[in-house]
Amino acid sequence: MVRASWGLAATVLGGLAIVLVTQGSPSLSGATKTGDRVATSPTAGRFVVHEWGTFTSFSGSNGVQLDFRPLLDSDLPGFVLNRERQAGARSLLTKSSLFAPLRMETPVTYFYVDEPREVEVKVGFPGGLLTEFYPPVREMQPAYNRKRPETLGPSTLDWGKVQLIPEAALRPKLGNDTLSELLAHRLMQAAPPPAFGNFHYDAARATDSALVAVNLPAPPDASKTPLSDPPPSGLHVEKFLFYRGVGKFPLPISADVQADGRVHVQNTGGEPIRSLFLIDVTPRDNGVRILRGHLSALNAKADATLPSLNEPITPDDLRGEVQRALVQEGLFEKEAAAMVQTWSDSWFREPGLRLFYLLPSAVTDSVLPLHITPPPDETVRVMVGRMELLPPSQEAKLSEAVTLHRKLRAEHREEGNQEPLPPPTILRTLGRFAEPALVRARELAANDADAFEAATLLQELRKSR
Repeated sequence: MVRASWGLAATVLGGLAIVLVTQGSPSLSGATKTGDRVATSPTAGRFVVHEWGTFTSFSGSNGVQLDFRPLLDSDLPGFVLNRERQAGARSLLTKSSLFAPLRMETPVTYFYVDEPREVEVKVGFPGGLLTEFYPPVREMQPAYNRKRPETLGPSTLDWGKVQLIPEAALRPKLGNDTLSELLAHRLMQAAPPPAFGNFHYDAARATDSALVAVNLPAPPDASKTPLSDPPPSGLHVEKFLFYRGVGKFPLPISADVQADGRVHVQNTGGEPIRSLFLIDVTPRDNGVRILRGHLSALNAKADATLPSLNEPITPDDLRGEVQRALVQEGLFEKEAAAMVQTWSDSWFREPGLRLFYLLPSAVTDSVLPLHITPPPDETVRVMVGRMELLPPSQEAKLSEAVTLHRKLRAEHREEGNQEPLPPPTILRTLGRFAEPALVRARELAANDADAFEAATLLQELRKSR
Protein backbone atom coordinates (compact mmCIF):
# COMPACT_ATOMS: atom_id res chain seq x y z
CA MET A 1 0.00 0.00 0.00
CA VAL A 2 1.39 3.40 -0.99
CA ARG A 3 0.87 6.12 1.59
CA ALA A 4 1.83 9.76 1.56
CA SER A 5 4.62 10.74 3.93
CA TRP A 6 2.68 13.51 5.56
CA GLY A 7 3.10 12.85 9.33
CA LEU A 8 2.79 16.17 11.09
CA ALA A 9 3.47 18.54 8.22
CA ALA A 10 2.45 22.07 7.41
CA THR A 11 0.83 22.40 4.02
CA VAL A 12 -0.86 25.33 2.37
CA LEU A 13 -4.39 24.50 1.22
CA GLY A 14 -6.42 27.25 -0.35
CA GLY A 15 -4.19 29.87 1.27
CA LEU A 16 -4.50 28.36 4.77
CA ALA A 17 -1.68 26.84 6.81
CA ILE A 18 -2.91 23.43 7.96
CA VAL A 19 -1.28 20.90 10.27
CA LEU A 20 -1.99 17.38 9.06
CA VAL A 21 -2.50 14.87 11.86
CA THR A 22 -2.35 11.23 10.77
CA GLN A 23 -3.12 9.59 14.12
CA GLY A 24 -6.57 8.62 15.30
CA SER A 25 -8.56 9.66 12.24
CA PRO A 26 -11.91 7.83 12.28
CA SER A 27 -13.28 9.71 9.27
CA LEU A 28 -14.88 6.70 7.63
CA SER A 29 -17.91 5.49 9.51
CA GLY A 30 -19.42 2.04 9.25
CA ALA A 31 -21.73 1.47 6.35
CA THR A 32 -25.44 0.95 6.67
CA LYS A 33 -26.64 -1.85 4.40
CA THR A 34 -30.21 -1.80 3.16
CA GLY A 35 -29.67 -3.97 0.10
CA ASP A 36 -27.01 -5.74 -1.95
CA ARG A 37 -25.87 -2.52 -3.61
CA VAL A 38 -26.76 0.10 -1.02
CA ALA A 39 -24.37 1.76 1.41
CA THR A 40 -25.05 5.14 2.95
CA SER A 41 -21.42 5.85 3.90
CA PRO A 42 -17.94 4.35 3.41
CA THR A 43 -16.64 1.55 5.62
CA ALA A 44 -13.80 2.33 8.05
CA GLY A 45 -10.31 1.33 7.02
CA ARG A 46 -11.06 0.99 3.30
CA PHE A 47 -9.92 2.94 0.27
CA VAL A 48 -13.13 3.74 -1.60
CA VAL A 49 -13.64 5.54 -4.93
CA HIS A 50 -17.05 6.63 -6.19
CA GLU A 51 -17.89 8.49 -9.38
CA TRP A 52 -20.96 9.90 -11.08
CA GLY A 53 -21.54 11.66 -14.37
CA THR A 54 -23.82 11.89 -17.39
CA PHE A 55 -23.87 11.20 -21.12
CA THR A 56 -26.25 13.52 -23.00
CA SER A 57 -27.55 12.86 -26.52
CA PHE A 58 -30.24 14.22 -28.82
CA SER A 59 -32.46 12.18 -31.16
CA GLY A 60 -35.30 12.85 -33.54
CA SER A 61 -38.48 10.79 -33.35
CA ASN A 62 -36.78 8.10 -35.46
CA GLY A 63 -34.23 7.43 -32.72
CA VAL A 64 -31.18 8.48 -34.76
CA GLN A 65 -28.73 10.46 -32.64
CA LEU A 66 -27.74 13.82 -34.09
CA ASP A 67 -24.52 15.78 -33.63
CA PHE A 68 -24.66 18.94 -31.53
CA ARG A 69 -22.17 21.36 -30.08
CA PRO A 70 -21.41 21.67 -26.35
CA LEU A 71 -22.17 25.39 -26.19
CA LEU A 72 -22.06 25.80 -22.40
CA ASP A 73 -18.72 27.19 -21.20
CA SER A 74 -20.00 29.73 -18.67
CA ASP A 75 -21.53 27.07 -16.41
CA LEU A 76 -18.09 26.32 -14.91
CA PRO A 77 -16.05 28.40 -12.43
CA GLY A 78 -13.11 30.31 -13.84
CA PHE A 79 -10.51 28.08 -12.23
CA VAL A 80 -11.61 25.01 -14.23
CA LEU A 81 -9.13 24.35 -17.03
CA ASN A 82 -9.60 23.48 -20.67
CA ARG A 83 -7.05 22.00 -23.04
CA GLU A 84 -5.81 25.41 -24.20
CA ARG A 85 -5.16 26.73 -20.71
CA GLN A 86 -3.54 23.48 -19.58
CA ALA A 87 -1.11 23.82 -22.49
CA GLY A 88 -0.40 27.47 -21.71
CA ALA A 89 -2.02 28.66 -24.92
CA ARG A 90 -4.74 31.11 -25.78
CA SER A 91 -6.81 30.20 -28.79
CA LEU A 92 -9.77 31.69 -30.59
CA LEU A 93 -11.05 28.16 -31.12
CA THR A 94 -13.19 26.57 -28.41
CA LYS A 95 -14.91 23.25 -27.93
CA SER A 96 -18.00 24.84 -29.51
CA SER A 97 -16.38 24.04 -32.84
CA LEU A 98 -16.65 20.33 -32.03
CA PHE A 99 -19.69 18.44 -33.28
CA ALA A 100 -20.48 15.12 -31.62
CA PRO A 101 -23.53 13.00 -30.76
CA LEU A 102 -22.59 12.62 -27.09
CA ARG A 103 -21.73 15.13 -24.42
CA MET A 104 -20.05 13.68 -21.33
CA GLU A 105 -20.98 16.05 -18.53
CA THR A 106 -19.48 16.50 -15.08
CA PRO A 107 -18.02 13.19 -14.10
CA VAL A 108 -16.74 13.78 -10.58
CA THR A 109 -14.53 11.23 -8.83
CA TYR A 110 -14.65 11.05 -5.01
CA PHE A 111 -12.02 9.43 -2.78
CA TYR A 112 -12.58 8.14 0.77
CA VAL A 113 -9.61 7.34 3.04
CA ASP A 114 -8.92 7.20 6.78
CA GLU A 115 -5.42 8.63 6.51
CA PRO A 116 -3.61 10.85 4.02
CA ARG A 117 -2.22 8.83 1.17
CA GLU A 118 -0.79 9.22 -2.28
CA VAL A 119 -2.29 7.64 -5.39
CA GLU A 120 -1.85 7.93 -9.13
CA VAL A 121 -4.91 8.62 -11.29
CA LYS A 122 -5.45 8.50 -15.03
CA VAL A 123 -8.64 8.46 -17.10
CA GLY A 124 -9.04 7.56 -20.75
CA PHE A 125 -11.69 8.37 -23.34
CA PRO A 126 -11.07 6.16 -26.41
CA GLY A 127 -14.10 7.46 -28.29
CA GLY A 128 -13.93 11.13 -27.43
CA LEU A 129 -12.01 14.22 -26.34
CA LEU A 130 -11.66 15.30 -22.71
CA THR A 131 -12.19 19.05 -22.89
CA GLU A 132 -12.36 20.47 -19.32
CA PHE A 133 -10.98 19.32 -15.99
CA TYR A 134 -9.74 20.29 -12.54
CA PRO A 135 -7.27 20.02 -10.85
CA PRO A 136 -4.72 20.49 -13.66
CA VAL A 137 -3.05 17.39 -15.04
CA ARG A 138 0.57 16.42 -15.50
CA GLU A 139 -0.09 15.14 -19.00
CA MET A 140 -2.94 15.11 -21.50
CA GLN A 141 -3.29 13.33 -24.79
CA PRO A 142 -3.55 14.22 -27.54
CA ALA A 143 -1.19 17.12 -26.93
CA TYR A 144 -2.80 20.45 -27.67
CA ASN A 145 -1.75 22.23 -30.86
CA ARG A 146 -3.63 25.37 -31.77
CA LYS A 147 -2.57 24.95 -35.40
CA ARG A 148 -4.44 21.66 -35.70
CA PRO A 149 -8.18 21.13 -35.39
CA GLU A 150 -9.28 19.13 -32.37
CA THR A 151 -10.44 15.58 -33.06
CA LEU A 152 -12.49 13.00 -31.18
CA GLY A 153 -10.54 10.20 -29.55
CA PRO A 154 -8.53 8.72 -28.18
CA SER A 155 -7.97 11.09 -25.27
CA THR A 156 -6.43 10.78 -21.79
CA LEU A 157 -5.88 12.87 -18.67
CA ASP A 158 -3.09 11.89 -16.30
CA TRP A 159 -3.02 13.64 -12.93
CA GLY A 160 0.06 11.69 -11.85
CA LYS A 161 0.52 11.75 -8.07
CA VAL A 162 -2.59 12.89 -6.20
CA GLN A 163 -2.59 13.44 -2.43
CA LEU A 164 -5.77 12.39 -0.61
CA ILE A 165 -6.49 14.22 2.65
CA PRO A 166 -9.47 13.23 4.83
CA GLU A 167 -11.16 15.74 7.09
CA ALA A 168 -9.96 13.89 10.19
CA ALA A 169 -6.36 14.66 9.22
CA LEU A 170 -7.08 18.39 9.51
CA ARG A 171 -8.15 18.28 13.17
CA PRO A 172 -5.78 20.24 15.40
CA LYS A 173 -5.00 18.90 18.88
CA LEU A 174 -6.71 21.50 21.05
CA GLY A 175 -8.00 19.42 23.94
CA ASN A 176 -11.52 20.34 22.80
CA ASP A 177 -13.00 17.78 20.40
CA THR A 178 -15.92 19.95 19.37
CA LEU A 179 -13.71 22.90 18.48
CA SER A 180 -11.22 20.62 16.69
CA GLU A 181 -13.95 19.10 14.55
CA LEU A 182 -15.42 22.51 13.78
CA LEU A 183 -12.07 23.89 12.67
CA ALA A 184 -11.37 20.80 10.56
CA HIS A 185 -14.74 21.17 8.85
CA ARG A 186 -14.08 24.86 8.16
CA LEU A 187 -10.65 24.07 6.73
CA MET A 188 -12.17 21.37 4.56
CA GLN A 189 -14.65 23.84 3.10
CA ALA A 190 -12.08 26.60 2.62
CA ALA A 191 -9.40 24.50 0.90
CA PRO A 192 -10.95 24.28 -2.60
CA PRO A 193 -11.05 27.47 -4.66
CA PRO A 194 -14.28 29.47 -4.29
CA ALA A 195 -16.87 28.75 -6.95
CA PHE A 196 -18.25 32.31 -6.59
CA GLY A 197 -21.89 31.30 -6.51
CA ASN A 198 -21.63 28.70 -9.27
CA PHE A 199 -24.31 26.46 -7.82
CA HIS A 200 -24.07 23.72 -10.43
CA TYR A 201 -20.39 23.11 -9.70
CA ASP A 202 -20.38 23.76 -5.97
CA ALA A 203 -23.24 21.33 -5.22
CA ALA A 204 -20.96 18.38 -6.05
CA ARG A 205 -18.76 19.24 -3.04
CA ALA A 206 -21.44 18.38 -0.46
CA THR A 207 -20.09 14.93 0.41
CA ASP A 208 -17.80 13.36 3.03
CA SER A 209 -15.03 12.66 0.52
CA ALA A 210 -11.37 13.52 1.07
CA LEU A 211 -9.62 16.49 -0.41
CA VAL A 212 -7.58 15.82 -3.53
CA ALA A 213 -4.38 17.83 -3.90
CA VAL A 214 -2.16 18.11 -6.95
CA ASN A 215 1.14 19.97 -6.64
CA LEU A 216 2.65 20.75 -10.04
CA PRO A 217 6.20 22.06 -10.45
CA ALA A 218 6.66 25.44 -12.06
CA PRO A 219 7.43 25.16 -15.77
CA PRO A 220 10.94 26.07 -16.90
CA ASP A 221 11.41 29.60 -18.17
CA ALA A 222 10.56 29.88 -21.82
CA SER A 223 10.06 32.68 -24.28
CA LYS A 224 6.49 33.92 -24.28
CA THR A 225 4.46 35.05 -27.23
CA PRO A 226 1.33 37.22 -27.10
CA LEU A 227 -0.72 34.05 -27.49
CA SER A 228 0.92 32.14 -24.64
CA ASP A 229 0.44 31.93 -20.87
CA PRO A 230 2.32 29.84 -18.32
CA PRO A 231 0.83 26.37 -17.88
CA PRO A 232 -0.76 25.81 -14.45
CA SER A 233 1.60 25.03 -11.59
CA GLY A 234 1.68 24.96 -7.81
CA LEU A 235 -0.86 23.47 -5.40
CA HIS A 236 -4.44 22.85 -6.53
CA VAL A 237 -7.03 21.41 -4.16
CA GLU A 238 -10.58 20.15 -4.72
CA LYS A 239 -13.10 17.74 -3.18
CA PHE A 240 -13.00 15.53 -6.26
CA LEU A 241 -11.42 15.09 -9.66
CA PHE A 242 -13.58 16.77 -12.29
CA TYR A 243 -13.54 16.27 -16.04
CA ARG A 244 -15.87 16.28 -19.03
CA GLY A 245 -15.77 15.99 -22.80
CA VAL A 246 -17.47 15.13 -26.07
CA GLY A 247 -17.56 11.78 -27.82
CA LYS A 248 -18.81 9.54 -30.57
CA PHE A 249 -19.38 5.92 -29.63
CA PRO A 250 -22.37 3.58 -29.31
CA LEU A 251 -24.31 3.32 -26.07
CA PRO A 252 -26.45 0.23 -25.46
CA ILE A 253 -29.82 1.92 -25.73
CA SER A 254 -31.93 3.51 -28.43
CA ALA A 255 -35.35 5.12 -28.34
CA ASP A 256 -37.85 6.31 -30.91
CA VAL A 257 -41.09 8.19 -30.44
CA GLN A 258 -44.16 6.75 -32.11
CA ALA A 259 -46.92 8.78 -33.75
CA ASP A 260 -49.15 8.47 -30.66
CA GLY A 261 -46.38 9.83 -28.44
CA ARG A 262 -45.38 6.54 -26.85
CA VAL A 263 -41.65 5.87 -26.61
CA HIS A 264 -40.17 2.58 -27.77
CA VAL A 265 -36.89 1.70 -26.01
CA GLN A 266 -34.41 -1.01 -26.99
CA ASN A 267 -31.46 -2.36 -25.00
CA THR A 268 -28.89 -3.48 -27.55
CA GLY A 269 -26.28 -4.37 -24.92
CA GLY A 270 -25.44 -7.58 -23.14
CA GLU A 271 -26.42 -6.41 -19.64
CA PRO A 272 -29.69 -5.24 -18.12
CA ILE A 273 -30.26 -1.52 -17.77
CA ARG A 274 -31.88 -0.49 -14.52
CA SER A 275 -34.15 2.40 -13.67
CA LEU A 276 -35.32 4.09 -16.85
CA PHE A 277 -37.21 7.35 -16.33
CA LEU A 278 -39.14 9.01 -19.14
CA ILE A 279 -40.33 12.55 -18.41
CA ASP A 280 -42.06 15.31 -20.33
CA VAL A 281 -41.48 18.78 -18.89
CA THR A 282 -43.83 21.60 -19.90
CA PRO A 283 -43.41 25.21 -18.67
CA ARG A 284 -46.20 26.71 -16.60
CA ASP A 285 -46.71 30.22 -15.21
CA ASN A 286 -45.97 28.98 -11.71
CA GLY A 287 -43.26 26.46 -12.63
CA VAL A 288 -43.42 23.29 -14.70
CA ARG A 289 -45.70 20.34 -15.26
CA ILE A 290 -43.95 16.98 -15.34
CA LEU A 291 -45.45 13.76 -16.68
CA ARG A 292 -43.42 10.64 -16.19
CA GLY A 293 -43.19 6.95 -16.95
CA HIS A 294 -40.84 4.49 -15.28
CA LEU A 295 -39.31 1.10 -16.02
CA SER A 296 -37.45 -0.58 -13.16
CA ALA A 297 -35.26 -2.48 -15.64
CA LEU A 298 -34.83 -3.44 -19.28
CA ASN A 299 -33.19 -6.82 -19.86
CA ALA A 300 -30.29 -7.36 -22.23
CA LYS A 301 -31.30 -7.50 -25.91
CA ALA A 302 -34.87 -6.59 -24.91
CA ASP A 303 -37.20 -3.80 -25.90
CA ALA A 304 -40.27 -2.17 -24.38
CA THR A 305 -42.81 0.48 -25.20
CA LEU A 306 -43.42 2.84 -22.35
CA PRO A 307 -47.05 3.74 -21.78
CA SER A 308 -48.37 7.15 -22.68
CA LEU A 309 -47.21 9.83 -20.28
CA ASN A 310 -50.27 10.58 -18.18
CA GLU A 311 -48.89 10.34 -14.65
CA PRO A 312 -48.11 13.77 -13.15
CA ILE A 313 -45.32 14.06 -10.62
CA THR A 314 -43.90 17.00 -8.71
CA PRO A 315 -40.24 18.00 -9.19
CA ASP A 316 -39.52 17.14 -5.54
CA ASP A 317 -41.02 13.67 -5.83
CA LEU A 318 -39.15 13.04 -9.07
CA ARG A 319 -35.87 14.15 -7.52
CA GLY A 320 -36.51 11.72 -4.68
CA GLU A 321 -37.16 8.82 -7.07
CA VAL A 322 -34.02 9.46 -9.08
CA GLN A 323 -31.94 9.89 -5.94
CA ARG A 324 -33.12 6.54 -4.55
CA ALA A 325 -32.27 4.87 -7.86
CA LEU A 326 -28.73 6.30 -7.70
CA VAL A 327 -28.27 5.00 -4.16
CA GLN A 328 -29.50 1.60 -5.27
CA GLU A 329 -26.74 1.63 -7.90
CA GLY A 330 -24.14 2.06 -5.16
CA LEU A 331 -23.68 5.79 -4.60
CA PHE A 332 -23.67 7.08 -1.05
CA GLU A 333 -26.70 9.13 -0.09
CA LYS A 334 -24.80 12.42 -0.05
CA GLU A 335 -23.31 11.66 -3.46
CA ALA A 336 -26.72 10.88 -4.96
CA ALA A 337 -28.14 14.04 -3.43
CA ALA A 338 -25.22 16.06 -4.82
CA MET A 339 -25.75 14.68 -8.30
CA VAL A 340 -29.48 15.39 -8.32
CA GLN A 341 -28.86 18.86 -6.88
CA THR A 342 -26.27 19.58 -9.56
CA TRP A 343 -28.59 18.67 -12.43
CA SER A 344 -31.97 19.52 -10.92
CA ASP A 345 -32.69 22.57 -13.11
CA SER A 346 -31.43 20.99 -16.33
CA TRP A 347 -33.13 17.65 -15.76
CA PHE A 348 -36.42 18.65 -14.21
CA ARG A 349 -37.10 22.24 -15.32
CA GLU A 350 -35.90 22.57 -18.91
CA PRO A 351 -38.84 21.91 -21.26
CA GLY A 352 -38.70 18.77 -23.36
CA LEU A 353 -39.17 15.03 -23.60
CA ARG A 354 -36.21 13.12 -22.17
CA LEU A 355 -35.27 9.61 -21.18
CA PHE A 356 -32.90 8.88 -18.29
CA TYR A 357 -31.26 5.50 -17.78
CA LEU A 358 -28.45 4.10 -15.62
CA LEU A 359 -25.57 2.65 -17.59
CA PRO A 360 -24.12 -0.73 -16.57
CA SER A 361 -20.74 -0.26 -14.90
CA ALA A 362 -19.06 -2.48 -17.51
CA VAL A 363 -20.11 -0.02 -20.22
CA THR A 364 -18.69 2.90 -18.24
CA ASP A 365 -15.39 1.08 -17.72
CA SER A 366 -15.19 0.36 -21.44
CA VAL A 367 -15.90 3.85 -22.78
CA LEU A 368 -14.20 5.70 -19.92
CA PRO A 369 -11.41 3.56 -18.40
CA LEU A 370 -10.25 4.83 -15.00
CA HIS A 371 -6.85 3.74 -13.67
CA ILE A 372 -5.97 4.27 -9.99
CA THR A 373 -2.74 3.01 -8.37
CA PRO A 374 -2.82 1.44 -5.86
CA PRO A 375 -6.25 0.02 -6.74
CA PRO A 376 -9.11 0.95 -4.39
CA ASP A 377 -10.83 -1.62 -2.21
CA GLU A 378 -14.10 -0.52 -3.79
CA THR A 379 -14.90 1.39 -6.96
CA VAL A 380 -18.45 2.44 -7.88
CA ARG A 381 -19.11 4.35 -11.10
CA VAL A 382 -22.65 5.49 -11.87
CA MET A 383 -23.23 7.19 -15.21
CA VAL A 384 -26.66 8.47 -16.15
CA GLY A 385 -27.64 8.51 -19.81
CA ARG A 386 -29.79 11.49 -20.76
CA MET A 387 -31.48 11.19 -24.14
CA GLU A 388 -33.31 14.26 -25.40
CA LEU A 389 -36.12 13.22 -27.75
CA LEU A 390 -37.92 15.24 -30.40
CA PRO A 391 -41.45 13.80 -30.66
CA PRO A 392 -43.42 13.90 -33.92
CA SER A 393 -45.67 16.68 -32.60
CA GLN A 394 -42.63 18.88 -31.93
CA GLU A 395 -41.13 18.02 -35.29
CA ALA A 396 -44.37 19.12 -36.96
CA LYS A 397 -44.31 22.45 -35.11
CA LEU A 398 -40.69 22.96 -36.09
CA SER A 399 -41.47 22.24 -39.75
CA GLU A 400 -44.34 24.74 -39.66
CA ALA A 401 -42.03 27.35 -38.12
CA VAL A 402 -39.43 26.80 -40.86
CA THR A 403 -42.08 27.17 -43.60
CA LEU A 404 -43.42 30.36 -42.03
CA HIS A 405 -39.92 31.78 -41.66
CA ARG A 406 -39.20 31.08 -45.33
CA LYS A 407 -42.31 33.03 -46.35
CA LEU A 408 -41.46 35.92 -44.04
CA ARG A 409 -37.94 36.04 -45.47
CA ALA A 410 -39.36 36.24 -49.00
CA GLU A 411 -41.69 39.09 -47.98
CA HIS A 412 -38.74 40.96 -46.46
CA ARG A 413 -36.79 40.66 -49.69
CA GLU A 414 -39.73 41.90 -51.77
CA GLU A 415 -40.14 44.91 -49.45
CA GLY A 416 -36.41 45.66 -49.59
CA ASN A 417 -36.15 45.26 -45.81
CA GLN A 418 -32.51 44.73 -44.81
CA GLU A 419 -33.18 44.07 -41.12
CA PRO A 420 -32.33 40.49 -40.12
CA LEU A 421 -35.27 38.33 -39.17
CA PRO A 422 -35.28 36.99 -35.62
CA PRO A 423 -35.15 33.19 -35.48
CA PRO A 424 -38.39 31.28 -34.86
CA THR A 425 -39.43 31.24 -31.22
CA ILE A 426 -39.34 27.45 -31.10
CA LEU A 427 -35.56 27.54 -31.60
CA ARG A 428 -35.11 29.59 -28.45
CA THR A 429 -37.07 27.02 -26.45
CA LEU A 430 -34.81 24.26 -27.77
CA GLY A 431 -31.67 25.98 -26.47
CA ARG A 432 -28.43 24.13 -27.25
CA PHE A 433 -30.43 21.45 -29.06
CA ALA A 434 -31.78 23.91 -31.65
CA GLU A 435 -29.01 23.04 -34.11
CA PRO A 436 -29.66 19.27 -34.25
CA ALA A 437 -33.40 20.01 -34.33
CA LEU A 438 -32.85 22.06 -37.49
CA VAL A 439 -30.88 19.17 -38.99
CA ARG A 440 -33.91 17.00 -38.34
CA ALA A 441 -36.21 19.65 -39.84
CA ARG A 442 -34.08 19.67 -42.97
CA GLU A 443 -34.44 15.89 -43.22
CA LEU A 444 -38.23 16.10 -42.84
CA ALA A 445 -38.75 19.07 -45.19
CA ALA A 446 -41.65 18.58 -47.59
CA ASN A 447 -39.89 20.44 -50.41
CA ASP A 448 -36.49 21.75 -51.43
CA ALA A 449 -37.39 25.32 -50.46
CA ASP A 450 -38.11 24.36 -46.84
CA ALA A 451 -34.99 22.19 -46.73
CA PHE A 452 -32.93 25.17 -47.91
CA GLU A 453 -34.57 27.42 -45.30
CA ALA A 454 -33.78 24.95 -42.51
CA ALA A 455 -30.17 24.82 -43.71
CA THR A 456 -30.01 28.64 -43.82
CA LEU A 457 -31.40 28.93 -40.30
CA LEU A 458 -28.86 26.37 -39.13
CA GLN A 459 -26.02 28.35 -40.68
CA GLU A 460 -27.25 31.60 -39.16
CA LEU A 461 -27.59 29.98 -35.75
CA ARG A 462 -24.07 28.61 -35.86
CA LYS A 463 -22.63 32.00 -36.80
CA SER A 464 -24.42 33.67 -33.88
CA ARG A 465 -22.93 31.32 -31.27
